[in-house]
Amino acid sequence: MLEQLPITQRVATFGVIISRVPDSEMVKQAVKELRDSYQGIVPLVDACWLVSEVADGTPYRLAFSNETENAQIWGWEDTFASGTVASVIASPAMRPYIDNGLLPELDRADTFEHFDPLLLSDAVRCDEVAPAAYRRGLDLMDLVSVAPALARRDVERACELFVSTPADSIIDGDGYVELSDVFQSDDEVELIAAMLSRSRLRDCLIVDALAYPFGASAVMLCIARNFTGAIRANALCLWAMVALSQRLYAWAGTALRCADEEVPGHALSNLLLQVMLAGKAEEILEVSSRACRDTWLEFGG
Repeated sequence: MLEQLPITQRVATFGVIISRVPDSEMVKQAVKELRDSYQGIVPLVDACWLVSEVADGTPYRLAFSNETENAQIWGWEDTFASGTVASVIASPAMRPYIDNGLLPELDRADTFEHFDPLLLSDAVRCDEVAPAAYRRGLDLMDLVSVAPALARRDVERACELFVSTPADSIIDGDGYVELSDVFQSDDEVELIAAMLSRSRLRDCLIVDALAYPFGASAVMLCIARNFTGAIRANALCLWAMVALSQRLYAWAGTALRCADEEVPGHALSNLLLQVMLAGKAEEILEVSSRACRDTWLEFGG
């Protein structure tokens, strides 16, 4: 993972080792490996701290710093070598999580499980719909070439689901979002899945997904949980883009890794992940939105 860091586009990379036994051999080995990690002559980790837990008032101390003068550059002289953890809840980075009714977990297993099927019956239903969805996707692509106005009708219907779907958060924290909560019929499931079966059709959904993030996240989550292959991977990517727009970066990253596991080498998930690592999430959303609008113009709108 460290080797994926965009060294030429970053300001600094920090590490935090959380352990109640800071002098253990395991922690010492972790500190050594982080301190000795380089890409060429550039250290991959600029500084690293030790802390027993991430909780308000917990003492921390510096494990190492490859550039000791950085403390002065960043204005951290008083807190660089040691200090206490500030309020996690009050930090600006936590606001998107609080707004969605949760805090990030140290154990990321729960975030990966968020994209797993909830009900066997929903997964079976989507398995049965999948062949028709792929055929419909092919038919829509053919229609784009010969009668774009007709194809536009289905695209608009798909986007309308983002508006009509009842949802009030990006994260399904209680694990209650099922197919029956989002879709009124198999035809609606098939339509969204068809849109996600082809990259060009998928891209048509971006602007509306970002405009209606709660509804879009519920739609994409249901599809991602219950389909496989390209449809699941593309649903995960659109869900991740919505999460990025709400500054839920850790969750977006997990969705993109799930997409790449589903379809190894998946182009959009890899692109989005690399852009995230480069700190350019907002820029890729703007570029993707422009591409979406350009595609809509091809449909005569």
